[in-house]
Amino acid sequence: MRSSAIIALGLLLAAQGLGKLANLSGYVAALGAFEALPGVLLWPVAVVWLVLEVGSGAALVQGRFARHGALGALAISVGYALLTVSASVRGLVVPNCTCFGVFLPQALGASVLVQDAIMVIWSGWAVKATAR
Repeated sequence: MRSSAIIALGLLLAAQGLGKLANLSGYVAALGAFEALPGVLLWPVAVVWLVLEVGSGAALVQGRFARHGALGALAISVGYALLTVSASVRGLVVPNCTCFGVFLPQALGASVLVQDAIMVIWSGWAVKATAR
């Protein structure tokens, strides 16, 4: 039986990906504020990122491919943590952490870094919980 925490993680990831998809150009612009990618890579990375979020979320909710979804969730969480920590260390002002694309914008700060750490831990736990 799958844990409600795994299903909740899946729903959160799916919501994040769908938020990005709802305004993809806005998400790409917000992603650019992190100054981590050359402009030519922003669109492809944004599309891959949101597909991975929606796919991982769906796998966690559906359950049949929960292990794959958990591994995807961990990859996404670590990626975002690296992105936000890097921007923070470089002293960038990022008005939107892009968690839900342009929806529910949250400026990069300590609370975002804590949220990213929680997501890494939660996703890591999901990987362990879905191991056979």
